[in-house]
Amino acid sequence: MGSNEDMLDVFESGLGAVFDEPLFAIGSPGECYEHSFETHLVSRFPSKEGASSNHNLKLSLPTPKEDSEIGNGNVPVEDALVIEFGAGVGLCGLVAAKCGAKQVLATDYPDEGIIFTLAVNYKNIFGEECRWVDGKDVWWNVLGHAWGEASSLGKIISYINPESVTPIVIFMADLLWIPTAHMALLSDIYAILSLAPKSSTNIKSKAHITAGLHTSRETIDAFFKKARDSFGFIVKKIGEVRVGSFGLEDGIVEVGEDVPVERRDLERSDPSERKKWVLYYEIADIGLIGLAVMGQNLILNMNDHGFTVCAYNRTVEKVDQFLANEAKGTNIIGARSIQDLCSKLKTPRKIMLLVKAGQAVDDFIAQIIPFLEKGDIIIDGGNSHFPDSIRRVKELEAKGFLFVGAGVSGGEEGARYGPSLMPGGSPAAWPHIQPIFQAIAAKTSSGEACCDWVGEGGSGHYVKMVHNGIEYGDMQIICEAYQLLKDVVGLNHDEMSEVFNQWNQGELDSFLIEITRDILKFKDEDGKPLVEKIRDTAGQKGTGKWTAISALDLDERVAASKILQGPDAKFSGDKAAMIEDIRQAMYAAKIISYAQGFMELREAARRRLELELRRYRPHVERRMHYPRFLGDITNAFKSNPSLQNLLLDPFFTQVIHRCVPSFRRVVSQSVLLGVPVPAFSTALSFYDGYRSARVPANLLQAQRDYFGAHTYQLESAGEKGEWIHTNWTGRGGRVASSTYQV
Repeated sequence: MGSNEDMLDVFESGLGAVFDEPLFAIGSPGECYEHSFETHLVSRFPSKEGASSNHNLKLSLPTPKEDSEIGNGNVPVEDALVIEFGAGVGLCGLVAAKCGAKQVLATDYPDEGIIFTLAVNYKNIFGEECRWVDGKDVWWNVLGHAWGEASSLGKIISYINPESVTPIVIFMADLLWIPTAHMALLSDIYAILSLAPKSSTNIKSKAHITAGLHTSRETIDAFFKKARDSFGFIVKKIGEVRVGSFGLEDGIVEVGEDVPVERRDLERSDPSERKKWVLYYEIADIGLIGLAVMGQNLILNMNDHGFTVCAYNRTVEKVDQFLANEAKGTNIIGARSIQDLCSKLKTPRKIMLLVKAGQAVDDFIAQIIPFLEKGDIIIDGGNSHFPDSIRRVKELEAKGFLFVGAGVSGGEEGARYGPSLMPGGSPAAWPHIQPIFQAIAAKTSSGEACCDWVGEGGSGHYVKMVHNGIEYGDMQIICEAYQLLKDVVGLNHDEMSEVFNQWNQGELDSFLIEITRDILKFKDEDGKPLVEKIRDTAGQKGTGKWTAISALDLDERVAASKILQGPDAKFSGDKAAMIEDIRQAMYAAKIISYAQGFMELREAARRRLELELRRYRPHVERRMHYPRFLGDITNAFKSNPSLQNLLLDPFFTQVIHRCVPSFRRVVSQSVLLGVPVPAFSTALSFYDGYRSARVPANLLQAQRDYFGAHTYQLESAGEKGEWIHTNWTGRGGRVASSTYQV
């Protein structure tokens, strides 16, 4: 074959003349080549009755490099409806049929000679319209299709069943050379792919496109710009390949923009060079509304784990900015409206909201519902109050939809690389969101996902609320230890950092201890500790309340400090012993804090919130990084699933007994020196109250009965005894108020 013959050119002079286009092919297609499905997917079919004798059989393949990739993981077609635009001799569809396509439509310009060639080739290989291919029933047809003509497009669409789950795969080769036809071609592609099923499938509906560079880069770029701007298509350049000038035996070489291209006659690029794109109207696994930092990071996390996410924001410009910057080069797609978002999702649709809690959540739900179908799922990943989640579950289930209130913990970094997720709500939603949630969630030291279904109703947000309370308690305990080390023991910041470093090697090992160590040794530009320059106030976002004394108004405390007196005594004891006492007091206070948190969860479960305590452990381990401590808690509940309180577990009972003497010394010393330690002191008071057989509630009950006739029970009668009212003054009547709890 001579060097001026192009094995890959689409049009010979005769075919070009059909469109009244000037000859741009270099050389002639030449004769056909041997074909065997078993060996090469590049060759010829036997020439019969003139069919295929004037057309190169290589034309319709997605790219020269991927002629053998149809049907494998790169270009999967099994059980798909394969449609060829500009099919030529139909080789691509024939290969797809051999590789398991369910149905093949070979379309080209409605010219008698072209359609005849296609039909004869199919009949030569497969017989009549329906034939068993390797034990599979493949249905095929050949259609004339003029782009932009409703009648011919209607013929193609008539073969698409909108109720089917069959994906649609379009193949196109060298069809971009007529710029005036671009919009008509794109309009037809859009019309076909928009009918593709939204249900989950291993094959995405898309169009595989190749174009020779002899079409000109400007023309090709113009086509894909129209695809993006006018139709909202996702365009991906897959690669660029070149075939040797003297035939296929020279091999296929991947080339890039920086590789010089051979020049031939007519000052043209080598027509053997091909660029390949995939053009598709993406069907996403999940949609996410809200592109603040948490929303963006969760989307990127999902993308990293192989899920296609459709992003939407009330301000659409933010979607464009996100796609052009943080999401550039990913599989993330954008939506221009709520309707657009819903149209791009697999069913059942899964839409996650990361917006401000409260009315904004209800407003978005109201906007989404008109575009949903029965069984679709709305997920609220914000900081909603659990009663709102309970209400939303009931309201949406009554309309046939599913609702999940999911606590998301871990902050910006957690959202990006692995948060703790606490989903609860409509149980039927869990199988559909579980693969996504457990893939993106952080993993424990044993590899367990920090995500599991925590229960019905508002369980997810309830667990998040308790989780935050435990976390804030931990932080306050650490803050009080810091103040004791600084103001009582008298350590400087480097010394305190080293103390926290040592504590992090033992039973206090945690993320919060670790970052406290780093904060204390961090110096500002002037070499002084930065933490000392930070304003002495603290805020909260509504998901938990700071119990620290620092939550009081700063100006009020400064003014009070000049009026109210405190003790003048200074600590004069053994500093090393005091540091060890503080360590043990921290551990005891931590155990008590967790015991209180689990008491709250158990009470919620008793009140039919349907929480499952065994599933709580991974969330706390991830957020506060206590692999050792949380392992001990897990062991406690595994050994006794009906454990009423963590303090009653033998392991923790032993630890508390060991730590309490130090705990008492720290609290008493703090009181004597006037150092506020509300977390330490209330934890110790809770412990003493919990371990006491009797507390003065008997006097409280008597007081309530005295002034309000609220009645009381006698100790001798037990909790099921009669409720009694006493006329304490001799002036009251015998009628008692109804009994209630305060």
